[in-house]
Amino acid sequence: MVETETVVTVLSNAFLFMLIAGMAGTTDLHGFRAKLRNYRGTGTGVGCQFFLLPFLGFASVMAFELPRVYGVMLLIVTTSPGGGFSGWWCNLCNADLALSVAMTTVSTIVSIAMLPLNIWIYVQAIYGLAVPLDWGGIMTSVGVVIGAVVVGLAAGTKTPQYKMWWNRLGTVGGLANIAVGIFSGSGAEVPIWGQEPTWYLAVAAPCIAGLILAFGIARALRCSG
Repeated sequence: MVETETVVTVLSNAFLFMLIAGMAGTTDLHGFRAKLRNYRGTGTGVGCQFFLLPFLGFASVMAFELPRVYGVMLLIVTTSPGGGFSGWWCNLCNADLALSVAMTTVSTIVSIAMLPLNIWIYVQAIYGLAVPLDWGGIMTSVGVVIGAVVVGLAAGTKTPQYKMWWNRLGTVGGLANIAVGIFSGSGAEVPIWGQEPTWYLAVAAPCIAGLILAFGIARALRCSG
């Protein structure tokens, strides 16, 4: 009998592929290359993703004195790449989707080195322990993201008349992945809606502070274009 965890993992990767391929299919190779050449923009994004946000996660864990299990998980989340949901939000908010796809690609590749490095630095600093990483799962996620970007860009470039359909596919993939996350989280010993108020503040603080600081940094460096 197939375990629930295996089913959730397979569905998550399938919906992640749908999400990223759909968002990438809404753009094309020309726009993707143009955003990659915007070194100031992508460099700022990588800096905020792998230096600013992990530090904010570390500061939140310290400030709210999170227990080890929650602290380690928050540190892992804040050191991980944004994935396809950055594109999903860009699509909903009519932001620069091509830049988001480019950043997703770059940050996913960079995360192979920066994710374990940041986890080692911050988890050691707070709890003094090493966290074993599931390299198989990490490389599977990297492969799914890169494969989805390639498929989406090829489709958006060769068949631009279907961009709206790819956009809808990505939207469905994003909603489905959220549903899978809610389902898998509802089976936890303490569900997400059963936490203390300080837990929600600790989780939200790096996100809110990161958004404000990232906007300020991008504006100061004139990263548009």
